[in-house]
Amino acid sequence: MGMESFFVLVISPKMSFSNEAGTRKVLGYDNEYIRDWAECLKKETYSVEIMKSNLIIDSCIEFFYDETADNGRYLTLIGCFSCYDYAIKKMENILNTISEKTSIQPMVYIYGDLKKYDRSTFEYDIMKAYSTKYKAFKQMYNINVIVPPSDFYAYIKRQNNPIIKIINFMRKKR
Repeated sequence: MGMESFFVLVISPKMSFSNEAGTRKVLGYDNEYIRDWAECLKKETYSVEIMKSNLIIDSCIEFFYDETADNGRYLTLIGCFSCYDYAIKKMENILNTISEKTSIQPMVYIYGDLKKYDRSTFEYDIMKAYSTKYKAFKQMYNINVIVPPSDFYAYIKRQNNPIIKIINFMRKKR
């Protein structure tokens, strides 16, 4: 995760989280998140692009599922600061879907803080946790574009292409 992104880990309350020696680890087993999330989300009208190791949800959220050493599954949602408000809302919607599709209330790890997911405070929790990082991003890249984090720098590179700059300039003149 670089300067352009923020993330939330989603784990079962039956699992635990460790930050031993600076390495984040999810411990334990729960099979609640072992399912075909691409199909579940498509049925809920999300746009789902299946990548090699993750899903791209609604062109902005990267959705990973990982396993613990005990074969339990947890989820990671990653959004881009270039579409911060939109990505937070999408994450919130995805978390609501996860809550509805499973029999458990998920735990979320947000920038050093693990707690039960609460839809009434989620947006505030994200904005508070990532405020400094978001301000630094906005100082460096004052841009609003809907892209997944893994495509952000490619997008910036394309926009800095002299030919693209000329095309964009011509469009603005019209």
